[in-house]
Amino acid sequence: MSTITPASPARAELHAFLARHQRFLLTTHINPDGDAIGSEVAFARFLRAQGKTVRVLNDSPTPHAFGWLAADLPVEVYSEALAEECFAEADALVVLDTGNKQRIGRLADHLQRHAIAIAIVDHHATHDGFGKVNVIEPSCAVAAVLVYELMREAGVAIDATAADALYVGLATDTGHFRYSNTDARALRMAADLVDL
Repeated sequence: MSTITPASPARAELHAFLARHQRFLLTTHINPDGDAIGSEVAFARFLRAQGKTVRVLNDSPTPHAFGWLAADLPVEVYSEALAEECFAEADALVVLDTGNKQRIGRLADHLQRHAIAIAIVDHHATHDGFGKVNVIEPSCAVAAVLVYELMREAGVAIDATAADALYVGLATDTGHFRYSNTDARALRMAADLVDL
């Protein structure tokens, strides 16, 4: 698959950010939904395909309905000691599906104690933009659209596990294609994911 030119300078900056770092920690908002978990799982696959090491740590447990997505890579649940371990190991943090520092819950407290590079990948209009790199695109129906497009831009193959995760994110955050955020871009992505 050929590499696609990034759609924006912020995306190009994110690809450079990912290339510069090796050990990643991923997180999302408290009480994660299908888009949050799906985006994390797919983004972890994206990074692993590039030879990166990845851990996923959330403030809240993964809802039972989405637990199967994390069969290959554990989505860990916050404890003070575990968070300290994860932050000490990582050289970069990627926050998915939120651009508000408070929404990552107790992990936000660790940002003041650890010098870690931060990138944000989000689709919400309201945000703090607290990352060194902020890819925040409200024109995207869901965060999974951004992750999907970033993988395509990087020329990283979307395997069946990533396709499942992205589809869950897309389907749940569009109300199974009933909400007004369901646009042609989302439907084209859904068709591609079904093919995969």
